[in-house]
Amino acid sequence: MRQIYLPNGDAFEVTGEGFAPIGQVLIAGTDHCAGLITVGLDCAGVDSMYKADLHHSDSGWVWRGDPTDIALLTMAHKLGRNRETKLNLYPQVNEIPFEPEHQFAATYHPIADQIHMLVKGAPERLLKMCGPQPGAPSPWAIAQQLTEQGYRVLALVEGVAPADLDPTKVPPEPSNLTLLGFVGMIAPLRSGVKSAIAACHTAGIAVWMVTGDHPATALAIARDLGLAANASRVVTGQVLEGRWSPTERQSLPQDIQYLIQTTCVFARIAPHQKLQLVNAARESGYFVAVTGDDVNDAPALRAANIGVAMGKAGIDVAREAAELVLSDANFATVVEAHLCILHCRSLLSIHI
Repeated sequence: MRQIYLPNGDAFEVTGEGFAPIGQVLIAGTDHCAGLITVGLDCAGVDSMYKADLHHSDSGWVWRGDPTDIALLTMAHKLGRNRETKLNLYPQVNEIPFEPEHQFAATYHPIADQIHMLVKGAPERLLKMCGPQPGAPSPWAIAQQLTEQGYRVLALVEGVAPADLDPTKVPPEPSNLTLLGFVGMIAPLRSGVKSAIAACHTAGIAVWMVTGDHPATALAIARDLGLAANASRVVTGQVLEGRWSPTERQSLPQDIQYLIQTTCVFARIAPHQKLQLVNAARESGYFVAVTGDDVNDAPALRAANIGVAMGKAGIDVAREAAELVLSDANFATVVEAHLCILHCRSLLSIHI
């Protein structure tokens, strides 16, 4: 976690690296973004099967779960907040688990005489659920600025659920929400990754970046890696589904096998699309290796010629689906092994 932006344009820096909550949020106090912190805490892994956890033990700080959710917990800890205290006061009564296709997650809590909805997700998805945001700067402009700087951006919003909400049923999609702000996360590139990608290109190995991130975020990272220079090398999940504009329809063939020959960055990709990409590459004659660490990566890991799970922070489902488990979670290690065992007509897919 690096940046916090409020709708009024106030920006706060978050210091420290990694998941251990060592650092601070450079603001005068927590009142500036108390609502934003609350949403981050409650939405940190609403899917109970893979709920994020961050706690201190005799050996130091310990964490598990989705990296994005752990980052939210870390931010809250730096501001002296924790989820257990919050849930004791306002227990969860319903939820909408995160699904890549929906691009948001929501949790519901009784506060006073109302049920409050706390929602996290992709800015382009959640801003459409919010009412008008008067004044400057534009929330869209803030989110775009962060993504173009290479940040993984989450919008955090809240609202009041309908009075007739049935807690025994899956809630309808939230609406009439209020934007609380954005958080920007970034993972520094590991040393050796850029040179490892260059080594792949020299050896004739194609490298893909396959990610659920916003295309502008993906492009910024791809530029740093020497993987892509401009937006023409980026294709979104929306394009793969065929829901593109007339201009895009003229310039981008729908054939996935054509796209994998001409594109190296795939952004806002859903789990089933990762599987489509792997299958299309294999049908085109590629020997495919896939890296991943999440439950959503499991189908692609299983379908690849070689599935490589990032073992250090990965989820058990990903490790079980893979042929190899990489203990140091370093892409450069994957490349070193890949150059030793694969033919030149191969394709290495990485996910961020």
